[in-house]
Amino acid sequence: MSDLPAKTPAQKPPLGFLAVIAVYKLLKAIASIAGAIFILRIRHSNLEDLAWRLLEKIGANSEKWLAVHVLDFIARLNPVKLLTVALIMLGYSIIYTLEGVGLFMEKTWAEWLTVIQTGLLMPWELYEIARKPTLAHFGLFIANLVVVLYLIWRLKRDAERKHRRTRKNGVGYGKDTLT
Repeated sequence: MSDLPAKTPAQKPPLGFLAVIAVYKLLKAIASIAGAIFILRIRHSNLEDLAWRLLEKIGANSEKWLAVHVLDFIARLNPVKLLTVALIMLGYSIIYTLEGVGLFMEKTWAEWLTVIQTGLLMPWELYEIARKPTLAHFGLFIANLVVVLYLIWRLKRDAERKHRRTRKNGVGYGKDTLT
């Protein structure tokens, strides 16, 4: 037996904000799945009756303008539209799950996927803010902007580290490099 201390594997630093983003994406996946299941369960129901009961339950049936708008919106829905919405939500849940798991595993592809997917939705969020500025719309936009900027910063930092490591080891430079 050797008296040398056993080597311990190098510990990875904690994920930090990356873990927060991963949890956020996984929560969005769960919410999307729950929403899709809800929509699939009610798509053949009498939606106007369900909406009216919900309005009564939350006490909004006395607000005629709200009741009229909700019932008008519900009247335009049909099972095919609801199925389409549910399938889109399930598709997003797959993307959110991939992002969340990939971010927990610190995969570069997951960071890129998150930047691209989140960035593509930001113009829609800006449209919603312009159409109806609410604290919720603004908060969601700011949260997504922070996520995108943070991940871009990480991707750039990691690329620079890799480039420096490559230069330090002499790989890809010098006489042996084919150009």
